Amino acid sequence: MAEKKRVRWAQCSDILPEDRLSLLPDDILIDNILSLLPTEEAARTSILARRWRFLWLGSPSLDLDASRKVALNRPIGKGKLVGGRVAFEYVKWVDRVIGGYWGSAALSRFRVRFQLDDTFSHKIDSWLNFALGKGVQVLELDCHQNYGCNVTPYTFPSIQPHLLLNLRLLKSLSLKDVFISTDCLEHLLLESEFLERLQLSCSFPDSKVNVTGPMSRLKYIDISECTFVSSIMISAPTPDLVSFKCPGGLKMLHVEHAPRLVDLLIDGFHDDFDLLSHPLFRYISQLQSLRLDTFYWHMVPHWLPHLPDLSGLKHLSLTLGGFNDMHTLHGVTSLIKAAPCLQHLTLDVDHLDEWLITSKESANLHHQFLRVIEFVRFTGRKVEYSLAAYLIKGVVSLQKLIVDCRNPSFIEGCNFSRGINRAIRGRRKRAFELNRTLPSELKQMLPSEVELAVIQFQDRY
Repeated sequence: MAEKKRVRWAQCSDILPEDRLSLLPDDILIDNILSLLPTEEAARTSILARRWRFLWLGSPSLDLDASRKVALNRPIGKGKLVGGRVAFEYVKWVDRVIGGYWGSAALSRFRVRFQLDDTFSHKIDSWLNFALGKGVQVLELDCHQNYGCNVTPYTFPSIQPHLLLNLRLLKSLSLKDVFISTDCLEHLLLESEFLERLQLSCSFPDSKVNVTGPMSRLKYIDISECTFVSSIMISAPTPDLVSFKCPGGLKMLHVEHAPRLVDLLIDGFHDDFDLLSHPLFRYISQLQSLRLDTFYWHMVPHWLPHLPDLSGLKHLSLTLGGFNDMHTLHGVTSLIKAAPCLQHLTLDVDHLDEWLITSKESANLHHQFLRVIEFVRFTGRKVEYSLAAYLIKGVVSLQKLIVDCRNPSFIEGCNFSRGINRAIRGRRKRAFELNRTLPSELKQMLPSEVELAVIQFQDRY
């Protein structure tokens, strides 16, 4: 009878030498490793060893993003749709993280991102008070509402008096899919005198955004996704402002003083848009990056004689659509030619007219410095391939073609009709097929020396 083999138990340290990572002090592990990870991933390090169990709860960066989890969207209350069971689980998880947090230093970043509505107002208020109490420098609140959801958004609260002083530590503020009153925003910005970055994707009950002083440190303003806004007034000088993005269709828009502005978004989707009469047109000559969203491309021949010198423009981003004929497309190429030192051209082709078939001629752009052409929301339509070939043949300096197939309209809404959701599923299916076929099809039209980068469609963003 064969002898039974004895099993010898041993610790890892008995077999392998101690890893150097464990020799590092806690503050190095926290500041240089754990703080760089999303909180959900940092929490997984708790199983490595007893020492790591609660180490992640001392990280100065709390990135509480769980938006990739699919909410069940079950009806709760009087017909409202909220995040369902997954949303309640998310709220409990955030509460546990905050309840166990032991870090003593100021928070470098606090980010909440999940589908939440006013059902969780009390909880979200407490999270914001926690972050401000810790002197947070970067504050991001994204309630991540899907288009079509019939919910009441969370309302941003008035800041408690004992926390107002801590707003001086705030350098970046991002609020998405929330309600905030003009008075609340004005008070918030007035106390945040060292704020450098402001991003708002909010609804304002009184349809006005007023940014008052002091705003001497503000460098980036993005309020392009704000809904139902009719007036934006930045009455305080912003000497350091370098980037400004605002929505279209405004009855009033005023930026007092921005001598360093180099990055601008102009939304021209509203009726009777004219670039020359836009309130920010006076800054165009100093821009390095311009994004122009409009369907009024037939106006380009009217604009061209009045455009200032655009030799400083390095990046031009255009939303294409509303083409009446090939002459309209030629107008767009004329606008591109007006920026002789252009290095990067981005084209949004989601609204490109299906019937527009470019001729076999090239665009003849003759740019010496144009190295990158980028297509966004590319879906593989014949007209998109045709436009790509038209431009590629006309740019002899091209080094890289970027094709971004991601498209938010492919993500199903939570309150769409069955017919619309069925159509979206069809487009999603074609997008996944495009992931497989696109690279080989594009390489056939590209010169061998041009690099191709394809950003494929995914389920979530």
